[in-house]
Amino acid sequence: MNRAGGVRRTLRLGFLSPFLDDLVAPVIREFQQRHANSKVSLFDLPPRAQLDRLRQHELDLGILANLEDRERAMFDVRKLSKCEFIAVLPEAHRLAHRKAVKLKELETDDWVSLSNAFFPKRREFLIETCETAGFVPRIVAEMDSLPMMLAEIGTGGGVGLMPAHASKLPHRGCALIPLSSPKIHSELLLVRTKHADPSPEMETLIALLAERAAKI
Repeated sequence: MNRAGGVRRTLRLGFLSPFLDDLVAPVIREFQQRHANSKVSLFDLPPRAQLDRLRQHELDLGILANLEDRERAMFDVRKLSKCEFIAVLPEAHRLAHRKAVKLKELETDDWVSLSNAFFPKRREFLIETCETAGFVPRIVAEMDSLPMMLAEIGTGGGVGLMPAHASKLPHRGCALIPLSSPKIHSELLLVRTKHADPSPEMETLIALLAERAAKI
């Protein structure tokens, strides 16, 4: 489509909702200043949906975490930052008043996980993390989104681990508490299909996302 004598280019960016206000939105504002004749369409999607759309060429870029090895081999993957994890407990939990907890202290609790069907490797990530603390988590529920996981925990469904960034989401009934040991992180990744079109607009968007992510 011609706009102001040029072709209006649209890039399609998938992302996780907790990163909208302090990563995605500021980047889009800066991008539009540099490429006024281009547009970025935003898609708030769980990681699995982002990967599916990338494979089908319905997204140009995705922002997500925890890729399986076969998917890392399938896409171009760039690390944006590290995300620290925190414990999420019901407000009535015996440790909800604490300023920090050790993961081992949650050994006897029921656990709520994100579903692998929507968040690749998240169940394995939880199990491996708890095993480093000396126990296997008793997973009693798997949820398809961060808001649903917070709702499940907030109504007493168990305890969980979440990126600290998710604390910006509504979490009524939950206590969000830092972990004193071990410190747990995952990588925030920028993903695109291999051999994607290296347009100036795409390179600008990637550079802006990397720069902003390093600051937060």
